[in-house]
Amino acid sequence: MTAWACSATTPGAPRAWWSTPACTPSAVARAGAALPRGEHAPGTNNVENEVDRYIAWPGQALGYKLGQREILRLREQAQRQLGRRFRLADFHDRLLENGPVSLAVLAERLHAWIAGEWQKPEPPLTGTGQR
Repeated sequence: MTAWACSATTPGAPRAWWSTPACTPSAVARAGAALPRGEHAPGTNNVENEVDRYIAWPGQALGYKLGQREILRLREQAQRQLGRRFRLADFHDRLLENGPVSLAVLAERLHAWIAGEWQKPEPPLTGTGQR
């Protein structure tokens, strides 16, 4: 969904006061072009809903993308620093446990979690590399 959602609306649509019908044809075309090979574009109704949302709230897509990039950066950092101590399920638990917080607070809490996990002994190696 990310690929088409972030590219679905025509840049400048909110500033130009374009309507949903004016944006939808180009948004449908962009949605299809943004998808990986073999995936189908979402239905026109879904694209119209996205266009309406981006026209009414243009900063939402930017906020979503910035949050996604920061979470991925923090996950990569945790994986790099913790090595075999890293478990994706534990990372997700820490990510979600405080509900909606700013990215700065999220990073601070995840850094504290990483520091705490680093103090724990590494799990023993197994044949599959999994705990």
